[in-house]
Amino acid sequence: MQKFFKYLSFLKKKLNTTNKVLFFMSFITLSLIGFFLGLVVDIYLPWNFIFNTIRCLVVLYVSTVLFSFTFSIVTEIKQRYDKRFKFEWLKDLSFKQRTNLSIIIAGVCIILFVLTIKVNSVYYTFVAGLLFSLFIWLIYFMKPTVDEIEAMYAGEEDMRD
Repeated sequence: MQKFFKYLSFLKKKLNTTNKVLFFMSFITLSLIGFFLGLVVDIYLPWNFIFNTIRCLVVLYVSTVLFSFTFSIVTEIKQRYDKRFKFEWLKDLSFKQRTNLSIIIAGVCIILFVLTIKVNSVYYTFVAGLLFSLFIWLIYFMKPTVDEIEAMYAGEEDMRD
């Protein structure tokens, strides 16, 4: 989890120190590469154990790029339009409530994915990358605040539960 937060701070630092247009264009390019790579993998590779491992690697690439891109966009919007934003949306729900909400959202999305996407479709890998990117967002949404971490170590109950 620490590596995840280090990566998020790296993204924020890059967003603030580099040319923003070039930064976002690189993510758009990487997203398009992931989309076309997913199409090529789904069209030309058969569905078996070895090639499904390759699909999994493409899904990991696509989800990381899409999460990074959307996280950078959200960070830029928050910096530009809401200067005083400091995790106020985390204060509405407790850590346990955010965890339960994330589990419900993940379950619903998995069910929708299984019901709507055919296994042999040409966009299966890219949509799986979108789904996995959503899971990364849910992990980010669940993260405890500093006050919640201190309360957990002290053994205090959250009043919002």
